[in-house]
Amino acid sequence: MADTLLTSLSAGWRAWGATPWRRRWRALVLSVLGLWVLLWLAMPPVVKWQLERLAGERLGRAVSVERVIVRPWSMSLGLEGLRVSTADGTADQFSLERLWVDAELSSLLRGGPVVDGLTLTAPRLRLAHLGEGRWDVDDVLARLAPPADAPPPGEPLRFALFNMALTGGEITVDDRPAATVHRLSDLTLTV
Repeated sequence: MADTLLTSLSAGWRAWGATPWRRRWRALVLSVLGLWVLLWLAMPPVVKWQLERLAGERLGRAVSVERVIVRPWSMSLGLEGLRVSTADGTADQFSLERLWVDAELSSLLRGGPVVDGLTLTAPRLRLAHLGEGRWDVDDVLARLAPPADAPPPGEPLRFALFNMALTGGEITVDDRPAATVHRLSDLTLTV
């Protein structure tokens, strides 16, 4: 029984590649499947490593990500447990429980990203007013500001964003000179 099944599978496999066009289609299908598996296995650690390194250098803060999820067959990307620490590293300046981006295949054809869904779950931002017009994020803003001798920006990036949802958001502002804490919690926004 097993020999018969194995023989018929082997014959079917040979018949599928019997003509040059069938061999090309088989090579294309196997290549796409191999690429999906490679992206699914290799991209999460690479994205996590590069995001933590590059964002940390750019912001001048410690950045950590618990988990990166890549689903190349549906063109989706997820981040879980994103954290940006304060300047002294004692607390989180910004944290995000989950970010999910669902891109469209038309992104490859339109020359710009087309995002069908963007979901932010439990983003939390903590700011502190230090007095005299100073904030605890002034160092980050100075790092992100373009240099004075920077050339003017070119043509803006073309993109499309649909179905954005933000749930469970929170913004906390610690006004230290006034000894007051302002908090906006349970923020929900759906566009």
